[in-house]
Amino acid sequence: MMDHDPDETPEDGFPLRVATRITGLKPELIRAWESRHAAIRPTRTSGGARRYSSADLERLRLLRDVVGMGRRIGSVARLSDAELRRIVAETNPLEEEAIDGLLDAAARSDAQHVRRVIMAEVEARDSREFVNDFAIPLLVEIGERWASGRYSISAEHLISGILRSILLDQALMVGEGEARPRIVFATPEGEAHDLGSLVAALVAARSSARPIFVGASVPVEDLSKQILSSGADAVVLGLVVLAVDRSEEAIRHLRRRLPPRIGLWIGGAGIRGLAPIRGVERIDTLGRLEARVTQLVLQGAPDENGSAAAGTRRDTRS
Repeated sequence: MMDHDPDETPEDGFPLRVATRITGLKPELIRAWESRHAAIRPTRTSGGARRYSSADLERLRLLRDVVGMGRRIGSVARLSDAELRRIVAETNPLEEEAIDGLLDAAARSDAQHVRRVIMAEVEARDSREFVNDFAIPLLVEIGERWASGRYSISAEHLISGILRSILLDQALMVGEGEARPRIVFATPEGEAHDLGSLVAALVAARSSARPIFVGASVPVEDLSKQILSSGADAVVLGLVVLAVDRSEEAIRHLRRRLPPRIGLWIGGAGIRGLAPIRGVERIDTLGRLEARVTQLVLQGAPDENGSAAAGTRRDTRS
C-alpha cells in the first residue's frame, strides 16, 4: 500500500519528476523551453519548486511531438495548443477509410475483421493516441450514424463488445510489480456505461499502475468491500448518464466507507454537474489521470539507496 505524499498535492500541480516521466523529456530541456523560449509557464510553490498542471503536461507533449517532426522549438514555442494539435493532426491524419471499413464490416457482422482492425490500432498507437485519435472518433461516428438511422443497434453492439473485450485484455496485461499502485475502476449502481472506465483503466495500466476493473453498476457496499480487500491505493468512479443526485449520494456513501488513505477519483461526462465533494478528486482528462497515476508510481519508487520515496511505504504483499 502506498501512502499519499502531502507535499505533492494535485491541486498545486505536478512536480518536475512527474513532467519528465509523462513527457519523456529531460529536466534540463523542459527548463530550457521555459526559460529561453517561454514555451510553458509552470507555477511555483512557496519554496520555488516548479508545478505543472495537466494542461502544461499536454502542451509539453505537443511541443515534443512537433519538435520531433523536425520543427525548431523557437518557431513553435509561442504557438497555441490548437495550432500545435493541427500540425500533429496534419502529419498523422486520422484514417477515415479504416473507420469506414470497420463500420461496414460490423454491418456485415464480420467480427474477425472488426477485431483485426481495432487490434492493429492498439498496437500502432500509445494508449492516449488510441483513445483520442481512434476509439473516441469511432464511437462518435457510430453514434451519429445510429441517430440518423444509417446504422443498426446490432452493429453498434458488435463493435462496442469487441472494443470492450480488447480494452479489458490490454488493461489487464500488467505484471505483478511490487511498486505498481493498485487502482480500482468501476461505475456506481445505475450507471451502465463502462467503456470510459475501461479506457481509463488502459491509460492507468500504460502508466505503470495495476488496474482492477470491477465493472458497471456496482452497489456501493459491494464496491467498498472489493476496494478494501484488494489493497487499492485509489478508486476511479466513472459517471456518464447517472442523475446528479444519485451520483452524489453514491460518491458520498463510498467516501464514508473508505479510509482517507485511499484516493477517491471521479471522471466521465457525468461529473460536469457535480459540486465539489470533500475528499474526492475530479479527474477531468486522461492526461490528468496519467499524471496522477505517475505521481503514485513515483511516490512508491525506490530512491538511489533502495528505499521508497519519503512519505511512502512499499507494499510487501506477494
